[in-house]
Amino acid sequence: MGVNSAINQVRYSSTGGMYVTASKDGVIRLWDGVTASCVRSIDGAHGAAEATSANFTKDQRVGNL
Repeated sequence: MGVNSAINQVRYSSTGGMYVTASKDGVIRLWDGVTASCVRSIDGAHGAAEATSANFTKDQRVGNL
């Protein structure tokens, strides 16, 4: 499970153990920061539009903006 389009944004968790990407294909992906493997993807996070941003909340959950 990799990225098939350009990435609009990358954000790292405060611990550095995870990072999240928002891509032009509309998918937000959560990655393991050690293995660089995708552990979860959210398709259509912004409907049919590209995903322009995503971030971690204070309690380390992923949210799209």
